[in-house]
Amino acid sequence: MIPLSKSFSLSAVTIFSSMDNNFLTVPPVERKRKSSEIEAPSARRLPPQTIPGRCISNTRLSSLLSSLFPSGAYDVDVCHNVYTIWAPRRLSKDEIERRG
Repeated sequence: MIPLSKSFSLSAVTIFSSMDNNFLTVPPVERKRKSSEIEAPSARRLPPQTIPGRCISNTRLSSLLSSLFPSGAYDVDVCHNVYTIWAPRRLSKDEIERRG
């Protein structure tokens, strides 16, 4: 817990300490991205594929995508029990039914 005599803003780059009335400016930290984080946005360039949630379970879809795209070059959003998938290629009906 931060004492009441100090105030910090974690989202800002400037930190103020009322104990000594000084400001400290901290440069933003650059985080190295994993290869899967770099490849996933490129998958969004393709048109998404939508699959109703009743056709495949969350765990089975995750397993299918991991086995088909081991580099992690896919992205999935879920809204109202519909999966929207961005991947290097569309999943075939057989792949969905075999795993679902």
